[in-house]
Amino acid sequence: MIKKILVIILIYIIMLFSNSCVLRSTLFDDSGQKADIRLKQIIEAINNDDKDSLKSMFSEQALNESSDIDERINYLFDFINGEINNWETITHGSGTESIDHGKRTKNSCSWYYIDTDSEKYFIAFLEYLIDTENPEKIGLYMIYVVKAEDEGQFRGFGPDTRYAGIYTPEE
Repeated sequence: MIKKILVIILIYIIMLFSNSCVLRSTLFDDSGQKADIRLKQIIEAINNDDKDSLKSMFSEQALNESSDIDERINYLFDFINGEINNWETITHGSGTESIDHGKRTKNSCSWYYIDTDSEKYFIAFLEYLIDTENPEKIGLYMIYVVKAEDEGQFRGFGPDTRYAGIYTPEE
């Protein structure tokens, strides 16, 4: 009898917490998995010099805000020396999530090292995963790539360091 009561209480507690946004987003958050998938897509596009594929990953908003996305993609392809053959996670899928009066937004900030035969690079990207009010924001917003020894220049994805498209050193 006591076991049945304990099971019922346990089920009740699980149901209660499963309705909690904090617990749900903590236990069932797949942002890291999505970030790894996105990184693999970015790497494949870079390795294959596939400008159209990389460009299609960006959100409509990012494409509209970046006046020279084609030039920046060319810069990225030229900047990376060799084929990317390995990557290492620094942090992936961290970001912010908000639900306000039924409006939901979620973004993902991810940082990795990527290796070619001759060079190691630091790559970071910002992606909007959900925006119920502004679906044109969904997709990649920013990619930042520098040589690994220059990663200290990266200041994160704050309001003053966000720009649409692909980072180039003159920013």
